[in-house]
Parts: sequence; C-alpha cells; structure tokens
Amino acid sequence: MSENDESKDKIPGLISRLHEALEHTEGTNTELQAKVKQVEEQLVSGEDDSLMDQLNLLETEFANEHPVAEGIIREIISILGRMGI
Repeated sequence: MSENDESKDKIPGLISRLHEALEHTEGTNTELQAKVKQVEEQLVSGEDDSLMDQLNLLETEFANEHPVAEGIIREIISILGRMGI
C-alpha cells in the first residue's frame, strides 16, 4: 500500500472526528454543518474541482470558534496536498 493510499484511508476517520467535534460544540450553525456535509460528499465522490477552496474556507470559518474542527480540516488539507489534489 502506498503512502497516498494510507493517507487517503485516514480521511473517513477525520470526517467522523469532525462531525463529533461539531456535535459537541455550542454555536455550530446549520449552514456550517451543511458546508461540512457538502465537502464530505465531494471527498467520497472524488470530486476535487473546488474541494480545496471549500476546505480552505471552512478552515478560515472554524479558526476562531472551532479550533478542534479547524485542526481536523487542516489535517485533511495536508493529506490531500500530499496526494496531489
């Protein structure tokens, strides 16, 4: 198994951690949850046209109020970057 495959295998677990972090955080609005769901669907389907842009926007939105979620998004961005996405 290549490093890219191993990294890609980590993404579902990171998405689960992201959902869990948002569930346990007060003030997470439905619009933000919808954005996370949209990114998740793109990751699953392999659509990567605007995926990195959306992940970067989510990271920015999470920066102040959701530091755990921000870290998870940053880790996903890093993995996808190593994969060349």
